Amino acid sequence: MKSICSKEKCTGCTACMNSCSHGAITMQPDDCGFYYPTINQEACIDCGLCTKVCPVNSPLELAVPSSCYAVAVKEEKELLSCSSGGAATAISKYVIQQGGVVYGCSGTNPRFVHHIRVDNLSGLEGLKGSKYVQSDLGAIFQDIKKDLKDSRLVLFVGTPCQVAGLKNYLRQDYANLITADIVCHGVPSQKMLNDNLRHYVSDDEHIGIAFRRKNLQRKQPKIEFGLGLKRKNGSLSKFKPYNKEYYMFGFLRCLTFRENCYSCPYAQSNRVGDLTLCDFWGLREDAGFEIEKGVSAFLANTTKGDELFEKVKDSVVWKQREVKEATRWNDQLNRPSSKPKSYQRFMQLYTRKSFRKSMAISYYRDYFYDVYIQYKNRIKSHFH
Repeated sequence: MKSICSKEKCTGCTACMNSCSHGAITMQPDDCGFYYPTINQEACIDCGLCTKVCPVNSPLELAVPSSCYAVAVKEEKELLSCSSGGAATAISKYVIQQGGVVYGCSGTNPRFVHHIRVDNLSGLEGLKGSKYVQSDLGAIFQDIKKDLKDSRLVLFVGTPCQVAGLKNYLRQDYANLITADIVCHGVPSQKMLNDNLRHYVSDDEHIGIAFRRKNLQRKQPKIEFGLGLKRKNGSLSKFKPYNKEYYMFGFLRCLTFRENCYSCPYAQSNRVGDLTLCDFWGLREDAGFEIEKGVSAFLANTTKGDELFEKVKDSVVWKQREVKEATRWNDQLNRPSSKPKSYQRFMQLYTRKSFRKSMAISYYRDYFYDVYIQYKNRIKSHFH
C-alpha cells in the first residue's frame, strides 16, 4: 500500500492507523505540523483495510436534524466556566452518572491538546473550554472499542471528521455509543499553537490558555475571542483580543487550517453525529436566555440524539427552536470555510520562518492594508 487517500482530502482522523493490526501505519507531521498517515512498507501486508475504513474513501451517510434546542446549564457558576451554554457538560454528566465513560478533547496542557477518557465527574473539568487546534487522537479509538465491548455507555465528542473516523473504524453500530459532533470551522496544527505560545512563555513554564471569555463587565456584555494565559487558580492573567493576537487572528480569518478543511464534506446542515453541539449564534432575544452568558444549540440528528435530550432536559434551561434558526447564522452549518488568497504563501513561509513572522508577512499586514483601502474608498464615494 503506497497511500490511503489523497493528502488534500486527509483529515488526520487516525481510523487507518487504529485499524492496522500490524502496526504498519503511524501518524507523522509535515513541515507545518499537520499529521498524516505514513506506511511502513516492510510491515504492510497490503490487506487494504486502511483504505476501506478511511472516511474519504468510504463516506458515511449524513442525518437530517429532526429537532433543535437552545440550552444553558442552570447553575450560573458552571455556565460561566463553559465556553458556550454548557450542553456538552450536561450530557457528559448524565453519561458518567449512568456508569458510562466520556471521550473528549482536553486542553489542560495547551502544548499537547488531545482526547482523553473520563469516567468520573471531576474529570469533566478538563474537557471544558474551546480548543482551536487539532486534537491528537492517538489510539483512543481502540480504547473506545474496548469500552463498547465491555457494555459501557460511551459518549464521544469530537469534530465531525473525528466522529466519521470513529464510526468507520468500528465498522458496526453499537447501541451503547453516542456520538456528538461539534461544529468546526477548521483546525490549525499543534505546532502553530506551540510556536505562538513561545512568544509569551518558555516551553518549560506551566500555563493554561483560553481562546474566549465571557466579558460581563462591559456596558454591553458579550463573548470575546482572543488568547488568554491562565494562572494556576484558573483566572486569566492577560487576554489579548483576536485582532491583536497572531494565532487567533489566523484562526478566525481561516488562514491556518488543514488543506481538507476548505472542502469539508461535513460543513453542512446534515450531520454525522447522533447530535450536534455549537454556539447558538443569532438566537432571538424572545427565547428568554441571557445570551451574553452563553447559549448552546443542541441538534438531535438520530433517535439516540432525541432520547439523550429527553434524559438531560430537566438538568438544563432549554427552549425548542427551529433547526433553521440555528443553521442560519452558523456558517459551518451551511458551507466550509473559504481559503484566503494568502494561504499558500503563508504555508510556504511557515516551512522556513517563525509562525508569527509568516503571519505578519503573508496576511496580517495585507489585511489591515485592505481595510484601509476599503475605508478610503467608502470616504471617496461618500463625497462623490
